[in-house]
Amino acid sequence: MMLNEAMFDGEDGWVLKPAAYQGADKLSVTLHDAARHTLDLALTFFAGHNIPAEEEDEGDNPRSRSALRPVIKAELHIGEDDKDGHEHSYKQHTKAAKTSNPQFMCSSHQKGAGEKLQFLNIPKVVEELSFIR
Repeated sequence: MMLNEAMFDGEDGWVLKPAAYQGADKLSVTLHDAARHTLDLALTFFAGHNIPAEEEDEGDNPRSRSALRPVIKAELHIGEDDKDGHEHSYKQHTKAAKTSNPQFMCSSHQKGAGEKLQFLNIPKVVEELSFIR
């Protein structure tokens, strides 16, 4: 469901494929003609607000609500590689916070700077087929 929402949000239920992936005339345009480039992506997270603990887990888990340690996970999906035909993804996460109202900080602990997750020098990316989850 999450992937479906990411791909079709604000698009009336469908999204066109990139030009290199469309049509039956594969002689004029090939998959290798798709615009591929090296991607540098940086995400900055500043804070969370009133992150709820799951009610059903409270009885099963000996950790109390005060032991909630929220973390933000980001996974970059870039599609299939030409060589092996497998989809590649890159994963990162923030440091675990100790409150339901976390304030994420950079490594220098400077307030208001936020915590960055960086995906640098990712090769052969077709932006139209890539997404972050």
